Amino acid sequence: MVDATPITKKKKGSKGLPKGITEHRSKKLQARLSYKGEDGKTIQRFIPGLFEDIDAAVAAQAAAYKVLDNDGPLAVWPPVTKPERKKRGEVRASPSPDLHRVLSA
Repeated sequence: MVDATPITKKKKGSKGLPKGITEHRSKKLQARLSYKGEDGKTIQRFIPGLFEDIDAAVAAQAAAYKVLDNDGPLAVWPPVTKPERKKRGEVRASPSPDLHRVLSA
């Protein structure tokens, strides 16, 4: 007789980790938060940092959820200020005018 139990495929990405915890390419763990944005859409973002074990990742995720609920997303992910870049065609000033004279002589 043939066994009647159906063969089930393993779910994609199922490594037995808790919800929101994924394995980083460095083999460490990374925690992700999921929340509703102002427009009602679900937003998923990783919290800063990589963790060695599951307990540390889950604790950091819980702490980040608490900060997110109390203070909002800007408290978890502060805005990053990029250095000001030159516009196309602008040239930065020479560090020393004497250096140019020495090199051209």
